[in-house]
Amino acid sequence: MKARKGFTLIELLVSVAIIGILITIAVPRFTSMSSGAKRSAIKANHMIIRSSIVMYIANNKGSLPSAETDLDEYLQSTNGVKGVPGFQDSPENASYKLNIEPYKVRIDSYLGTELIDTYTYSSISS
Repeated sequence: MKARKGFTLIELLVSVAIIGILITIAVPRFTSMSSGAKRSAIKANHMIIRSSIVMYIANNKGSLPSAETDLDEYLQSTNGVKGVPGFQDSPENASYKLNIEPYKVRIDSYLGTELIDTYTYSSISS
């Protein structure tokens, strides 16, 4: 009998089918894990921005920032939130909306159009 060289067509088809099945299982799991990682990074950054707002209030005798520029100047003078240990580069499509009113500061964190986290700090006195 002559020794076989190579694989038969059936063996190749079976191995391609197995690889295809493994890929269809792995890809959705990978995309959901990367989506969860983006959400976690946004939440972590949100908490750091929130802490920066609280630090601003503490360093300014309890007064809230009167405008977004006040908070921007404060963050620049303290190396900003990027200077805070643990602040990560924001994932793609992440945005942070800061709304400052006379007695209230609100921050919303989004991934695309989906609201991930929100924080509101209210003060009775100005």
